[in-house]
Amino acid sequence: MSNKIILFLILINISCDSNYSHFEEDIKTVQILVDVFSDTSFDIELQKIIPLETSKNSVFGEYYNLKIIDSFTFVFDQKTTKTIFKFDEFGQYIERIEKGRAPFELVEAYAASFDELRRMLYVYDFGDKKIKVYDFDMNYLNSIVIENPFLGFSHFVKLTSGKWLSNTHYKYFEGPDSSAHFLLIDGDLNKIEKKYLPIIELIEYPMIFQNPVFYDYSNSKLLFLNGFNNYIYSLDENYNLVKLYNVDFGNFNITDKDRQNYKVHELAGLCDEGSRKGHLDYINSNEHFLGFEYTYNGNYTEFCIYSKEYEKSISSEQLRNTNHNLPLGRLVHLGSDYFVCAVEPNMVIEYIESSKENRDRFENLDIKIIDNLVLVYYSINILK
Repeated sequence: MSNKIILFLILINISCDSNYSHFEEDIKTVQILVDVFSDTSFDIELQKIIPLETSKNSVFGEYYNLKIIDSFTFVFDQKTTKTIFKFDEFGQYIERIEKGRAPFELVEAYAASFDELRRMLYVYDFGDKKIKVYDFDMNYLNSIVIENPFLGFSHFVKLTSGKWLSNTHYKYFEGPDSSAHFLLIDGDLNKIEKKYLPIIELIEYPMIFQNPVFYDYSNSKLLFLNGFNNYIYSLDENYNLVKLYNVDFGNFNITDKDRQNYKVHELAGLCDEGSRKGHLDYINSNEHFLGFEYTYNGNYTEFCIYSKEYEKSISSEQLRNTNHNLPLGRLVHLGSDYFVCAVEPNMVIEYIESSKENRDRFENLDIKIIDNLVLVYYSINILK
């Protein structure tokens, strides 16, 4: 899996532009515990390993988005096949959206949004300049023509009101608005109603997210990220910007002084060398937990799980310090008492081969290094 390109956004407050929302609520601080080798508050156990079938029709490259809905797994491969795959609860391939020029096919899928409320899948087909709508059985329903040049969909979600929140494109692309990181767009995709998080300086590379927008259907709450400023945002009932959480890495936080003293590539180097942590991504949430990914020491898939009820958190770093053999990867799903990681096959093979107990437990699994990624399910229990 190739590493993501990292960029820091240097942000300042803009109070003179009425298009921007500045409303804020009290911030709930999420503490990421990485300085201890164990935490008896969390009981984490590996429950099952589900390889996603690798066949002529189901093989995909680097996945850009992965959703588990009703025990089905949807994989969006933006780089290689540029389409969406569906697997059952056992990892067996079901189908994919075919490539082509027919109305129900995809020319070049660029972004995908899974609407669990309406049971619809929205795919921005960059090659056809349309958002194509499918149900969760992958049946084509209709298309929405994108006629306005200021819209560049890289990550987007349809709100319960019918409006859209879209992560904007970047100044390297002709047309799309690059003055704000997120746009609130009317239901017909014709008008920008609000802008959020102004982009003041964008140097050298575009900010690359893979999943910065998430709609928590259990709480009807929108969550989105803005990279290295460590805030997790939402919108209130009037579509004003709200800061819900502030992720605190302690001594590893990127400071304002860092931003003043270092250039972009130097700040990125601080994370790569392990002196700083940042670049929040892969936001996930439900009634019980909040999850997100961050970058540290050259690892782009560190993650944290935060218990909303107990206001405690545990990180992948901490789990490895407790049990270094666990096959951890990208956090892709949160359940009421479990979470799921998408793991590269070689890491799972290494874990299985690490002990006779593991080999006996998973003797029926046949995983090869060249296979699709593997889903690893973990139970999570918090001791009072």
